[in-house]
Amino acid sequence: MTVSAQKTTEPSKVSDLIDFCPALNLYLKPIARVCITVQIPLLHDTSGQLKSFTTWEIIEKIRQLCPGILSPSTVMKVVHTTLEFVRFAVDLENKIDVRRVVTSLESQFIKLSGFPQNLRVRASEAPYDCPRRHDWEAFFRDAQNMDETKSGERPDTLVLTGLPIRWFASASHNRPRFSVSSDDTSSSYLSFLVDEEKPNPLIVKEAFEVFGKVREIDIPMLDPSQNPDCLEDYMNSSDTSNNSYDLALKAESTLRNDSGCTEEYVGGFGKIGPDTIGVLNPAIQHCAINSSTDSGSQPKSYHLSKSKKSNILTSSPTNVGSPLTFIAYVQYMDYTGFSRAMDMLRGQKLVYAPTYRSQSSLLDQNEKLYYAAEIKIDFDRSKHLSPDSIHSRQIKRNQLLIVAERRRAEARTIAEAERERLRLLEDSERKAIERREAEALAAEAERTARRAAREESKRQIAIDRCKRIKEDLLKKKISLEDYRRIVAIRKVEGIRLMTFLLAKIQARHDLIVATRRLARISSRKSIS
Repeated sequence: MTVSAQKTTEPSKVSDLIDFCPALNLYLKPIARVCITVQIPLLHDTSGQLKSFTTWEIIEKIRQLCPGILSPSTVMKVVHTTLEFVRFAVDLENKIDVRRVVTSLESQFIKLSGFPQNLRVRASEAPYDCPRRHDWEAFFRDAQNMDETKSGERPDTLVLTGLPIRWFASASHNRPRFSVSSDDTSSSYLSFLVDEEKPNPLIVKEAFEVFGKVREIDIPMLDPSQNPDCLEDYMNSSDTSNNSYDLALKAESTLRNDSGCTEEYVGGFGKIGPDTIGVLNPAIQHCAINSSTDSGSQPKSYHLSKSKKSNILTSSPTNVGSPLTFIAYVQYMDYTGFSRAMDMLRGQKLVYAPTYRSQSSLLDQNEKLYYAAEIKIDFDRSKHLSPDSIHSRQIKRNQLLIVAERRRAEARTIAEAERERLRLLEDSERKAIERREAEALAAEAERTARRAAREESKRQIAIDRCKRIKEDLLKKKISLEDYRRIVAIRKVEGIRLMTFLLAKIQARHDLIVATRRLARISSRKSIS
């Protein structure tokens, strides 16, 4: 079989898309769901022995009855289990597959191991969980506290649950940031919204205004009176435009962790839960990942923070949405828009098809990327957008602002006191450091002075020693000179004494010699 023949015999995955708001790449697709019920016989035999079975075995038997459509890739969810029956729900691509599955399974029998009886299978198209005209007419006719002359107390307000945040965010449609006029008191709380990753009420209004003129839009996720987690963003809007989407994501991440559902990373939309948003064509999931990283036209991915331990579903009286979806209230100007919206959205899934109108010749309609999300449609029973409710929420917002401003003032006072305490502490620490530095400098100067004194003392001692040595040398020299002088004097005196003595001896000798001569002479004379 050629590709072209296959395209003519097999229905296209997008052949039943209905234009919803092509400007926002939003379309509608009929919900194709089959409800399969397997009747269970008695779980014990005549001997009283208990029998058991598994839903996996039943699912495999059911797949064998229609293998072409109920392939292993098709998810079959167990929605209800009792002792008498097991009920499954299967989401298919289109209504043709639904009719084929119903025709193949209705009134068929399957055989399970351990059961002598055959189990009967019943199949039918699943009913839509959406009210009809007689439902809201009966409700507002029988309601005692409703005044149909007032908006919000008559059938004019849609309650939309499960709208994907990214599909209605400014970043996904390259829309500029906005702020609602402060003159609109009913929606003035939206004036703080400047984050491109939050749902944009103007985009929601543009999408659902295709059914009729919209009077009011309310998104509880963005209202601090219904979602206290966004109060900080609401208060910061009056001072700065730097609002953070992390506050909501942190709160939502706890819900995602608590829910326990698995998540998959698909097509540039961040972490997408398969129970919330699904890709219509799973075979091109890798193309979605590649296109999200290569193409600048695809919305950028985001990741959920896991630090804040609050839960959006329980943080406020009104349910504000799931981790990737939000709730919106849309009030129409007249009954016609409301009824047209209810009739058109009944039994439909919301489809985001950014490449559906693409003229690229490289991709056919089955290769382009589509996302589908099943949303819940209902009419408002709580007078959510009645003037009294809007006014009461405005009063609550004002009270929250007063309380938050008081707490902020207290926090500022505490912060100023803390800053003053820290300043005094820093001053004392600085003074202590300066004192320690001065003491260190004084100690260093004292050590330097002592060192200089020691060096001076050593130098003086050395000088004194040198002086003493010089004096000793001088004394020794003087002593030596004195000794030499004395020796010379004594030598001279000795010479003089010897000369004198020798002279005396010579004189005595001469005298003796003369005396002897005289004696000899006299004797000679006497003799003669």
